[in-house]
Amino acid sequence: MCMALYVATDRIIPTTDRSSGSLLSVQGIAASEERVREQFSKPHVRYVGAHGGCSCGFAYDPADPSGDVVLRSLAELRTLLERHLADADDAELFYLWEGDEGREPDRRVEVALEDLGTDACPLKTAAFCRVRRRRPTRS
Repeated sequence: MCMALYVATDRIIPTTDRSSGSLLSVQGIAASEERVREQFSKPHVRYVGAHGGCSCGFAYDPADPSGDVVLRSLAELRTLLERHLADADDAELFYLWEGDEGREPDRRVEVALEDLGTDACPLKTAAFCRVRRRRPTRS
């Protein structure tokens, strides 16, 4: 079984495949995945696959020798989100086991966009993430 990454934004993210040289593929939601829309407050939901096709390739583990390609996938995800957060404050990500689209997330976290690809990256285990364009400033 594989992991799935769903991304919800205020603006539509165009679908893409890896034929352009990108490690990512962005797809619409299949009929069997429609339940996942209930998890989001944002209107536009896409499935995002990493370098291996599924979303397992986003699970960052600094001890994993294949970490370079994972970091490149996460960097492309960051770039994708940066483009779509240019005029929005946040996006929502739901990282879960395929088939669990209707299940409530085990945990909810909030991270800054810059955390994707670091030890603070929440894409290690199933989670619902609110990704902010910037880390909040401390007063």
